[in-house]
Amino acid sequence: MFLKVHQHFSDWIKKQLNSIDAEVNSEFTCFLFKREGNNATLIEYTLKIDIAKEICMVAGVAPRTNKETKILSNQ
Repeated sequence: MFLKVHQHFSDWIKKQLNSIDAEVNSEFTCFLFKREGNNATLIEYTLKIDIAKEICMVAGVAPRTNKETKILSNQ
């Protein structure tokens, strides 16, 4: 199952972490690394389970959440 978010993941996750006031290095961590080939810098996020659950709950009630996600969050 997925949230069907129509936004770039990096923008979406930053917004979600900010909306729940998650603390860096305490509730989640970010790892920067370079992709071979095009040398792009990527960010990997590791979330504690409680933060991941909270993001799922918050994402389901957001005003711009798609219809399918709102239905799932109300079940």
